[in-house]
This record gives sequence, C-alpha cells and structure tokens, in this order.
Amino acid sequence: MRGSNSQALRFPNGYDAVRAAALPENYFTVWANLFQMAGLTEGESVLIHADRAASAPRQSSLARAFGADVFATAGSKEKCGACEKLGARRAINYREEDFAEVIKAETEHGVDIILDMVGAAYLERNLASLAKDGCLSIIAFLSGSMAEKVNLARSW
Repeated sequence: MRGSNSQALRFPNGYDAVRAAALPENYFTVWANLFQMAGLTEGESVLIHADRAASAPRQSSLARAFGADVFATAGSKEKCGACEKLGARRAINYREEDFAEVIKAETEHGVDIILDMVGAAYLERNLASLAKDGCLSIIAFLSGSMAEKVNLARSW
C-alpha cells in the first residue's frame, strides 16, 4: 500500500467542526480508497471510474479538495456535469468517448492513480492511461474479474 493506515481525518481548509463531522458519512470510503490505499497526494493526477449513486462526483470533489488533478468517467451528460462542477478537470462520458484516448490527449504521461470499480472490461485501457510507476486500484468488479487479453509489454 502506498498510503498510511491512519483512521483520523484532518479538517479540510475552510471547514468548521460541524461541517467536518459530516465528512465520514459521505466520504470515508472515498478517503480509504484514494488516500489510504492508493496514496493520492497533492499535485498527483487521478482517473476515477464510478457511476453508481453519484460516487464519481463525490470522489472527484474530495480528490480536488486535496489538490489532485481529477479526471472522471460517468455514463451521462448530467453525471459528467456533476463531476466537473465538483472538481474534475474533465469528465468523460464512457458511452460517447474512449477514456484512454482522452487521457492520452490531455496528459503528458498518463495519470498517477486510477480508482476502478469496473474491472475486467477496463483493464487494458486503464493500463494505457496509467503513468509509469502509477497505481491502479481496483475496488470492485462490475464487469467481471477475469481479463482475457492484456498487453503487458506496452510502451509507456
């Protein structure tokens, strides 16, 4: 694991105790996945794949609040808009665009961290989107857990 195992959260800038107390309810899973497990730090870039219960916008907002350059995928114009409103530099509608092509076009070396809930169907494109020495954190397998073809000899 890249990150720490601490269970304490610091107040984000501008938050009082009451507002900060609401964060664990909404954001604890996001915090554990992005910061503790994947080790996201200020200045890094992240691609967040999520589309259930507005999780991509929530994750985008937390990553952005802590200084990350955020990309997100979502399945509708409305969800993409929510991601961008809450901090994503670019939200990619996976029904209309190939996220790997967008990441390639908009970053010099790919993203530092990918948080993936999709699994097998995204593995090849995740690897194409990841910066050298990046972290791919797969936290769910909505498309399955078995990938049949993966080019591990790809050139970064």
